[in-house]
Amino acid sequence: MPQRSSFPLRHNDWIPLGLRRMEERRLQRVRALSTMAASVDDDATTSPQLPFDPKSFDPTDETIPPLSPSQFYTDGQIPMPKALSPSAILEFQKCPQSYLFQYLLGLRQGTNEALARGTFCHTALENVFDLIPEERTLDNLHNLFRKAWSDERLSGDYRGLFEDDKEETATRNLDAEVRWGKSALALLDNYYQLEDPRSVPVPNPLAREIWVSSELLSDRGDAFLVRGIVDRVDLINGPNLRIVDYKTGKCPDFKYSPATNDRIAHESFFQLKIYALLVREMMRKQQADEEGNGGVNGGGEGGSPRRKSSGLPMNLRARIPVRNLRLIYLTSKDGGPAKYLDCDLGATEEARNAELDRIQEDIGRVW
Repeated sequence: MPQRSSFPLRHNDWIPLGLRRMEERRLQRVRALSTMAASVDDDATTSPQLPFDPKSFDPTDETIPPLSPSQFYTDGQIPMPKALSPSAILEFQKCPQSYLFQYLLGLRQGTNEALARGTFCHTALENVFDLIPEERTLDNLHNLFRKAWSDERLSGDYRGLFEDDKEETATRNLDAEVRWGKSALALLDNYYQLEDPRSVPVPNPLAREIWVSSELLSDRGDAFLVRGIVDRVDLINGPNLRIVDYKTGKCPDFKYSPATNDRIAHESFFQLKIYALLVREMMRKQQADEEGNGGVNGGGEGGSPRRKSSGLPMNLRARIPVRNLRLIYLTSKDGGPAKYLDCDLGATEEARNAELDRIQEDIGRVW
């Protein structure tokens, strides 16, 4: 029987996994590679041929020669990605070689504790708004995290996080799992002190966990697809839209020179500015489609605020502009409280478009 864990789990919160499929454990975090599955965001056009079996690859094995891109594509041609995501763009800007191995060759490390903590905190923060305002209590926010984790803790993606690396019999380190769970609940405590979800005004959030995507043009005139998932969209005074993104990392510290602080702010909001750009382009396409169809929307019926699709949800189709971007950091320096950072894209449509056009030029140069 699977071992139980608690941080703490109340008796009624525990969901038995029963006959839940037991996928093969991924490689432990100490290994450099996990699997060669195609990336969700940035699929290569063809699958590379590896000179080794990625499932048994061990970077400590000195008999394996250093890796070279020529070993993966024997024809010498590295394919272009099918799409770019904000995270892929940022990775390329930081280190093109890291982008090559992660997003084109599919060589990525497996899930670690920090990534898992972020994933399940995001899930709880998304699902808490399924509840009526009076039920969005801190206890229920904790329980949503517990429920999400108990559903997935023994799945293939997360099973190996707290298991000792043994060949035949893996024992689960429940103490480590409890510490990890409590650290995640502490982040949710921080969020609740910053923003009480019971007080978020109707109709917010307008949307949660939605796909945004659009074809953009590079500086050479090539069309390419950019896509990503927005955590949350709110309606604010104006009316305008605010794009909200939850961050489980620490809030940046603006204690440096003005030039350095400006660079930190630009890097922090770059992802959200890409989302704002994609929403603008999707609204423009929607308007063009409606005009071409005599005012009939071609995006389909029954859109849901949480539906992950290439079209905008129904309640975002009024072409209300995105003006504000908000980063909600669930912790700060030395484990401090949650903080949020806001970015105003501009008071006028011309100012907003000029800023988003600059972002599009930056992305076009990456492609």
